[in-house]
Amino acid sequence: MKTKVLPVARQAVLYRQIAVMLESGVPLNQTLSIQIRMEKEGPVKEILKQAQRYLQNGIHARQAFEKSGLVTDPLFIQLIEIGEQSGNLGSSFDHIAKTVEETREFRSKVTQALSYPAVIVSVAVVSVLIMIFFIVPSFAEAYRSMSIELPFMTRVMLGIQEFLTRFGLMVLVLLGFSGWFLLKWSRRPSVRPSIEKMMFSIPFLGEFWKMKMNYEFCVGLSLLLGDGVPLLKSIQLIGRHTGSVLFSRQVTGFVSGLESGKRLSGLMDANSIVSPIVQQMIMVGEETSELPRLLGRASGLIKNDLDTRLKVMVSLLEPILIVVMGIVVGILLVSMYLPLFESMSQVGGK
Repeated sequence: MKTKVLPVARQAVLYRQIAVMLESGVPLNQTLSIQIRMEKEGPVKEILKQAQRYLQNGIHARQAFEKSGLVTDPLFIQLIEIGEQSGNLGSSFDHIAKTVEETREFRSKVTQALSYPAVIVSVAVVSVLIMIFFIVPSFAEAYRSMSIELPFMTRVMLGIQEFLTRFGLMVLVLLGFSGWFLLKWSRRPSVRPSIEKMMFSIPFLGEFWKMKMNYEFCVGLSLLLGDGVPLLKSIQLIGRHTGSVLFSRQVTGFVSGLESGKRLSGLMDANSIVSPIVQQMIMVGEETSELPRLLGRASGLIKNDLDTRLKVMVSLLEPILIVVMGIVVGILLVSMYLPLFESMSQVGGK
């Protein structure tokens, strides 16, 4: 049976509450009991109950959380195992909570940044549809009664209006089905690498996504190494933690080199998805034996860079969308009024 994955926003709150109680000295079983009492009926409460049942049956916390679906990320599972073995499970959940909170914060910034462009696009689409379905038909009726030859732009616009009036619902259904099919198709393991290559090649957006993968790589590797997980095992776990197939393949490709005794920095080159700043920090960290700290520094630098890139992207996107909206509405209006202008110029010429 496939375990349910908690939404990131819910994970952030739940893991933080568990971390606070564990660090306050509340036993794990009692912590889960308190969470169950606080939680409303629903999937989250069932997951907590299942995790508690596993614990009461003598199963280790790592397995209980993983089987119940309370924690599913391989990196977080490893941190819980370390915390359980060291008797410091509260600290492990604190690290997990911080990581999830940072993920939620980043997603929130992206959502906020794209909300205004989304409103502009929505207003533009609604405006165009109102004009096509309510204003254009009035002009079409008037021009039919005038029996005049219509310009090419006007004929095209009237043709679009007539087509959408007849087949609009069918087009909407086809678009919805096509979108659903493409989404399912793009998630297939055999297709995802090609999709990601295409996305990585998109100017600005591709680089933004690469930097996001690098940020997750630095945060995860820093956490694992800081908690005493060997580098080889950390790399194997990070390979399953990243959301990119290509990034995951490249990271797991470092394993064979590490097993043969090579340094991590020596396995990366100029064509690596791992950014140059991360490569440099890894090189210095290996020389100074401070790899976890320097990876943490690198994640901070990348986070600032991502924030800057996001602001620049939105500042460029907004005026472009406004201009495009103006051009579309302008073409619509001109195509409708053009026959009137031509008729007036002909009358004036006579």
